[in-house]
Parts: sequence; C-alpha cells; structure tokens
Amino acid sequence: MPRPKYETWYKEGTLLPNYHYIEIRDDFSDIEDVFARYVNDKPACKKIINNAQDFVSNYFSSRNMLNIARSVTLKYSKIVK
Repeated sequence: MPRPKYETWYKEGTLLPNYHYIEIRDDFSDIEDVFARYVNDKPACKKIINNAQDFVSNYFSSRNMLNIARSVTLKYSKIVK
C-alpha cells in the first residue's frame, strides 16, 4: 500500500513501511517491481504479516478499544469547546 495519508483509530502514522506493510508509490508506478521483489520472498512476507498482525492485535481487546474511545472523546471535547 502507499504510505498512509490519514490518521484514524489505528494510528496509521506509526506504521513502518516494509515492516508492517509493503510500501508502494502513491501512483502505483512501482507495483510490478515491488511485487516481483516479494513474490518469491516468503520469509520476508511472513515477517511483515506477523508484524502487521501484532500491530492490530492491540485493537481487538475490549479494554484497549475502550481506552482508545475515551482518549479520542477527550481530545475531541477539547477541540470542540
């Protein structure tokens, strides 16, 4: 995917290219080269998949989701005042 441009609950700004996801250019002009590089590198792909799954696993906990929602609500309430 291209480098994230927007920040949501998943804190995309903290994702590391080629660690949490395989980065491609915004215009997808390098997608064939990137695909060719990774299609036969299963160990590298598996590491990236594991890192991505570890990253999102924090968001599947009810307690973490509640803390995130609370944090977002507090931040939003300060902006709106």
